[in-house]
Amino acid sequence: MVRTGYKDAGAVKKILIENQKQIVEEMNSESYQVYTLLHEQLHKGSIETNGLFKFVYRSFYNLDNPSVTDEFEQRYFELLEKERLNTDRPNITEITHQLYQVKNRNGNPSMQFPFVMNMLHIKNPYFPNFESNVVDLFSFSTSYHLQGFNKKMKRSIEQYRHLHETYQQLLVDQEIIGIINQLDQKFNDRSFKKLPAIKKIDMIVNQAATILS
Repeated sequence: MVRTGYKDAGAVKKILIENQKQIVEEMNSESYQVYTLLHEQLHKGSIETNGLFKFVYRSFYNLDNPSVTDEFEQRYFELLEKERLNTDRPNITEITHQLYQVKNRNGNPSMQFPFVMNMLHIKNPYFPNFESNVVDLFSFSTSYHLQGFNKKMKRSIEQYRHLHETYQQLLVDQEIIGIINQLDQKFNDRSFKKLPAIKKIDMIVNQAATILS
């Protein structure tokens, strides 16, 4: 059941169609070239001593912002390396809980669900990003006011499931496929064309969210 107030596939599609010209014009190659670099580096082998991967990842996913502690960053990359080796479906709740236990600069646990989804997305693009601008575009409510990890996690999973289901609907929409085709023509290179369609949907929605933010 979709919580009242979340934008459904029809509402998101309307935003994408209304802004498609600007989306196509303003999307740049960096958005997929950096992703492709990180994705390929991750699948090459261990990231424990891969300074290039960590340097680019920190910047690309804003892991280098002042609010991130050294302890959090260290634990984050440990979990990412563990997930790299995982051949089963990722346990999103467990990964999020592991990071939740790392205290922030105020000495409190903090929900870092978007960072977790970045981690899974860089390994497998079928797990879309959950960036703050996309959260706003979907009109997702914050979980900050909810007490305890379990309630926060339940809300995050509910919203992420809604986002993922919306992307699946957009994937088969002919007008959205038309936007993807425009981007295929704009970025006429092998690395873009190799991206799965759901990654392109992720990029389109992110670009629209950036335009509207």
